[in-house]
Amino acid sequence: LDVFVVMPHHVHGIIWIVDVVVRAMHASPLPDDRPHGPDRGSLGTVVGAFKSAATRRIHARRGTSSAPVWQRNYFDHILRTERTLRAIRGYIADNPLRRHLDRYNPLATGVDPQARALAQMLQADAATRPAAGRRPHG
Repeated sequence: LDVFVVMPHHVHGIIWIVDVVVRAMHASPLPDDRPHGPDRGSLGTVVGAFKSAATRRIHARRGTSSAPVWQRNYFDHILRTERTLRAIRGYIADNPLRRHLDRYNPLATGVDPQARALAQMLQADAATRPAAGRRPHG
């Protein structure tokens, strides 16, 4: 974990996934009836484990057992450049100061220009630099 901030309705953070082992198979496995979740060690597994552990603690402190805590999914971005990494770190650090601009805040007073600029930066990086191990389309 790099930087993070816990907000009233969400969490922002940078997670470094390093030394990833890629498992390849010669042929597809036989189908079975077991449910399949994210691969062990994947971002989905890390986020799911965090949400599960945090939910148990939140329910223990609240004295509840089933009230929803998290939104269903999560948003992720591959940070491809140092410039983007610095921008995301600043966005996370400043996030509490921009709570009044959070689109999920029922008392929001406007649109967050920093969020919009960051989204444009991430889109530009994704369009110009393919993720590691992937070829550009076209």
